[in-house]
Amino acid sequence: AKLTALKKEQDDLTCQVDLCQKKLERAETLIQSLGGEKTRWTQNAKDLSSDYINLTGDVIVASGLIAYLGAFTPEFRESAIT
Repeated sequence: AKLTALKKEQDDLTCQVDLCQKKLERAETLIQSLGGEKTRWTQNAKDLSSDYINLTGDVIVASGLIAYLGAFTPEFRESAIT
């Protein structure tokens, strides 16, 4: 009876080891694939930071352009922007 219980415990432990190995392999794969995302997100944050600095000026220029060109014909507005 004791031998059967030990055999069952050994089988359970073998199964747990196998499961842990599979989890580790999946975790390593996930970490490797997310490595490139860190670089992309870092660059995206830098780009957004510079866009945020220019946001106020961009809004002022855009609103001035809209206010100035609003009285003209659509054809003239199109030619003025391009």
